[in-house]
Amino acid sequence: MTEQEALMLAQAGIDGSETLLIDADTRSIYIPESEKFFGVESDQNVERKKFKCPKIVGDNIDLSTLHLYINYQNGNGNKDSYMIQDMAVSGEYITFSWVLSRNVAAYKGTVRFIFCAKKADNSGNLVNEWNTTVAEGEVIEGLEATATVADNNPDIIEQMLTLLKNVSDEPVFTEARTRENVTNGDKVPVLWGKVKKWFADLGTAAFCKVVNNLTTAVDGGVLDARQGKELNDALVKLNKLMGSADISGIGNGTVTGALLALNSNGKIRTGNNEFKGDLDTIPTTIGKLSLYWFSRSNITNGISGVEINTNYGTILTIPSTSNNYGVQFAFFNSYENSFYFRKKNGGTWNTWKKIS
Repeated sequence: MTEQEALMLAQAGIDGSETLLIDADTRSIYIPESEKFFGVESDQNVERKKFKCPKIVGDNIDLSTLHLYINYQNGNGNKDSYMIQDMAVSGEYITFSWVLSRNVAAYKGTVRFIFCAKKADNSGNLVNEWNTTVAEGEVIEGLEATATVADNNPDIIEQMLTLLKNVSDEPVFTEARTRENVTNGDKVPVLWGKVKKWFADLGTAAFCKVVNNLTTAVDGGVLDARQGKELNDALVKLNKLMGSADISGIGNGTVTGALLALNSNGKIRTGNNEFKGDLDTIPTTIGKLSLYWFSRSNITNGISGVEINTNYGTILTIPSTSNNYGVQFAFFNSYENSFYFRKKNGGTWNTWKKIS
């Protein structure tokens, strides 16, 4: 062991007897003498090599976020790849292991290998790849009873087939306690637990189309949150317009409830749609909306404060709980074409207020 190797092992906190240590600066793999033995010819899954490597390498690349592999060439020159599945973070290092398959020990001789880390984008394009230099281990000559070596799938294919089988089996999982995003490295049970939590919280809304308007009347949609502001702005304007008018006895007493009650119960007074006489005498009994047109010449009272050149107009009366309360909106046809509002409190109509 060189002085540099001893220092590297000390910094990594290992005694060097069983762990292969990767130097991120030189890209070399330090192999203790006892670990250079890779088994006997035809061994299968009986030797495991443990590795330790700095977590951050190169240009601030975090290996814990990449896919990790051991690329190797056995004693006959056949190349294969092993997908690392047990990576764990330990402080400033990552640890993982390589189980030596029959493909590794299929032939006696030198096994050459490297550690490889890769990251691809959502389209499968390679983003990062980090490799070590070549290291070596030895497979000792054995004696297989059969004359030929059994055919095996490459390690990477065998591992993928195993993963697919595990996924296709009936999954056993527990719903997550809180909603969390899925992350790279999540086990299948954890992944399904997160998915179930999202669907449980969203309920039937998870299967509905999001609608971003206030006109859609088709079943099976949920309203986009942005429409909440549209509704709130409309209510603010209506509250400002109505001022302190008492609507506590209409519907549930809210502006929305009053409008719903009036919409479901209200009836427009019909008959002679021209009103004559005192505007203050238009009834405000609950359940009866009234809409009239009028000629100024036929109005005896209730039009003070309006432009004197108003000849005729239209007036809408919205009732309250009794004849003592209500609101009126009126459009007075004049050269200004003005819109007015007034309210009734305690049986007395206030003066008209010009809106526009």
